[in-house]
Amino acid sequence: MIPKKQSLSTQIKKVIGNRILFCSFAFMFIILALTAYDLSVSIDQLRARINDRVKPIEDFTIGQVMIDNVRTIDLKISSFNDNNSTFKIEWIPNGNTTYNSIMWKLPFSWVYDYKLGNIAGYSFGYFKVTGSFLSDKTLVYDLIIRLILLIIFILTILSILYPLAKKIPEKLFIDPINRFIDLISNPETEKFEISKMLPIELNVLETKILTLLNQAKQFERDKAIIELGHLATQVAHDIRSPLIVLNIETVDLFLIPEKKRIAIRNAIQRVNDIANNLLSLYKKDNTKNSSTTFFSSEPVAIMLDSIVSEKRIQASNSSIQINLVIAQNAYTAFINVDITEFKRTLSNIINNAIEAINESGIVTVKLTKTIDKIIIDVIDTGCGIPKDKLHLVLEEGVSFGKKSGSGLGLPYAINKIYSWGGDYSLTSDLEEGTHFEIVLPQSEPASWFAHNITIPQNSTLVVLDDDESIHNILSQRFSEEITEINKISLIHFYTPEELIKYCKKSQRNMNTIFLLDYELADHNKNGLELAEMLSITNYSILATSRYEDIKIKETCLKLKMKMMPKPFVKIAFINILKKVDLIFIDDDESMTDIWKDKAKLVGKNIDIFNNIRDFMHIFHLYDKNTLIYIDSSLGENLKGEDFAKVLYDHHYQNIILATGYDRESFKKPYWLKDVVDKYPPF
Repeated sequence: MIPKKQSLSTQIKKVIGNRILFCSFAFMFIILALTAYDLSVSIDQLRARINDRVKPIEDFTIGQVMIDNVRTIDLKISSFNDNNSTFKIEWIPNGNTTYNSIMWKLPFSWVYDYKLGNIAGYSFGYFKVTGSFLSDKTLVYDLIIRLILLIIFILTILSILYPLAKKIPEKLFIDPINRFIDLISNPETEKFEISKMLPIELNVLETKILTLLNQAKQFERDKAIIELGHLATQVAHDIRSPLIVLNIETVDLFLIPEKKRIAIRNAIQRVNDIANNLLSLYKKDNTKNSSTTFFSSEPVAIMLDSIVSEKRIQASNSSIQINLVIAQNAYTAFINVDITEFKRTLSNIINNAIEAINESGIVTVKLTKTIDKIIIDVIDTGCGIPKDKLHLVLEEGVSFGKKSGSGLGLPYAINKIYSWGGDYSLTSDLEEGTHFEIVLPQSEPASWFAHNITIPQNSTLVVLDDDESIHNILSQRFSEEITEINKISLIHFYTPEELIKYCKKSQRNMNTIFLLDYELADHNKNGLELAEMLSITNYSILATSRYEDIKIKETCLKLKMKMMPKPFVKIAFINILKKVDLIFIDDDESMTDIWKDKAKLVGKNIDIFNNIRDFMHIFHLYDKNTLIYIDSSLGENLKGEDFAKVLYDHHYQNIILATGYDRESFKKPYWLKDVVDKYPPF
């Protein structure tokens, strides 16, 4: 007969388990033998107790026999039996016994023949001692204790050794083997960490299996990428030609309102970016790092506004409402990202939210800021995701509740979030909606960014823009009340010719601030070129919707000219410079706060700067006789005494170096009025 085949796990259980069980039974047998030995010792102790109590009666019996007074012996024994409940004595005077040990009579009785001594060869017989196991409390208690200990030992052995007969082979052999089988048959189960509790040999084996699986998966991915790359490259080439035509044609779309013009240009740029990315991502050399990622500090509120505007246009024919909510303190927040990838990522996440809504609903994009974090929430009122399916949508190729979902958007977005040093959370309730939260580190504002419109009293603000809406916004912000109180003139120009003519006038106010558009309809020169030609770069802010253009950023930095995204014009802080008693420049905010508080107490007007670049952009707006205190160490290897020389060359005379170092170590140059400590001078 052919033996039945058994699985490896069954054989391991049988071999190891049976041996452990055999050891368990052997251990129990030893305990039983020890218990039997203890019982025999207890019986010997019973016989010793009987001998001790019967000895006096034996001596009495022998003495009475010697004086022939047998009657008293019976009385003595009868009295003993009446007063003793443990055992009874019967005297056999003429009997003889050779057995002098306890004999058990089932179930609980016993008999013991106690042989009396003899004198000169004369035998006095023996005592027949009878008793019951149940009547001897000492013996009963002793046996009960031993039985209890026996039961405890047996249960302990069964509770420890018997489970080990199953757990040891399962933990050391069966589970790892089943694990290896799962890894081979289901490669997706390899996402857990290698157990540190496994033996070294099995740990090494598991590592090798995981490595082989990863290599196999990578090979499949590389093969798919190569095939997809050919298709993606062809698609990119096919769409770039019509894109070039669109880019050329949109240059002359000045008759279209600027808001729509911006939307068209942004859409074309997005498609162009996608095409370029496809080409760079799937080159024939298939190098993994073929596409270069450019990180830059970007205004997150403006980027979200651009993305949401695009999504509103896409969803304009549906009943889906898309809202953008920005916290007041988050408008000037910056994050360090690749701007193209950021827009693509947020676009994918918002698309997921839109596609999760069947007919009508709301998608809300919220932007908030903490001390050092930026939080972006995308919340929809769509179909939601079941709790047990939530983790699956984070895997490639899995989507839920979407008619055309590919499952590629969310994993791609998560990888990008991690690459920006951020984190995310995903929560959802079925039939109620989904909440995707992105947390990113806040970065320093870009050096080109103008976060406010600074203008001194008794000055002029000149606005050059071919878009009437910008003029209307600024007219509302600089109301008659503000301009009258601060004696500010607001001048509106729509063409470069008007600006050129104004700047050529000799009576132009030297405190004039210019807000210039970049694109100007039907004119060859842009706002940057005009500012440079008219030598007003130090007095100008470029207000443009093309703030993302790298060439424009570089030109602004080169000309030391600030730039403000156009959507920010309607919310930017208006800083009206009033006549001040002094200016204090120090990169230590705690120190500038002290000066500010002290100045307030004594009624002094003081302007504080913690960043030398912010001051450099508006320093020309202050009266040349203003008292200026500058710290010696301004951070970023900048020296206050060096910057003081720049101010002196611009005709500022009252410059004082405020330092925490020993003043004697400074040789006061001619451009400094004095060198003092950092204590407020009031």
